[in-house]
Amino acid sequence: MLGILLTLIIGPISSQSNMSVSEMYEKAEALKDANKFTEAVEMFRQAADRGSLQAMNQLGLLYMDGKGVSQSSSEAVKWVKKAAEQGLSSAQYNLGIFYRSGRAGVTDYSEALKWYSMAAEQEHATAEAHLGFMYLNGLGVEKDHSKATSWFLKSAQHGDCQGMFHLGVNYYFGTGIETDRKKAREWLDKSAAKGYKKAVEAIEKLEW
Repeated sequence: MLGILLTLIIGPISSQSNMSVSEMYEKAEALKDANKFTEAVEMFRQAADRGSLQAMNQLGLLYMDGKGVSQSSSEAVKWVKKAAEQGLSSAQYNLGIFYRSGRAGVTDYSEALKWYSMAAEQEHATAEAHLGFMYLNGLGVEKDHSKATSWFLKSAQHGDCQGMFHLGVNYYFGTGIETDRKKAREWLDKSAAKGYKKAVEAIEKLEW
């Protein structure tokens, strides 16, 4: 009987300890998708402790949303920053979101710009769009419509619906680029086809 009990207790632990980091991460993702957040947090934490940058990032996001763990912006920033500092573009993008939105505990456009830039340099399409938005509105940097449009173009070419939308709008109004209604419509149509509501609304409201 004692042997059976030990097998029941030790078996899962031994099996888990033999899992690779990638297997841990995949299991954590499956738990998260099944809304088993408490178990997901523990599995992400184990994978993160063994060096998984993706797990660090996901653990930080769960802390930010308070899923499976008490909400903590400081813990969220700590874990996401660990991954971001080691070059994970999605973590760099998330950190940019945190600082721009104030979810990091403070709104810091300069920090947001820094992390968006790092992610954008790695061709993270959504980060490219957000970086363009920062230049468009002068957030954490001097306003520069030409640079904004350049980043929107890169984002759009990499398939991001927000980049497509902003590029289309800039083409329509000639913001940072020569006015071209045909190209404006083309990019707005592409954005709308991806389900971006702002693009759908723009197509309906603008004069063609």
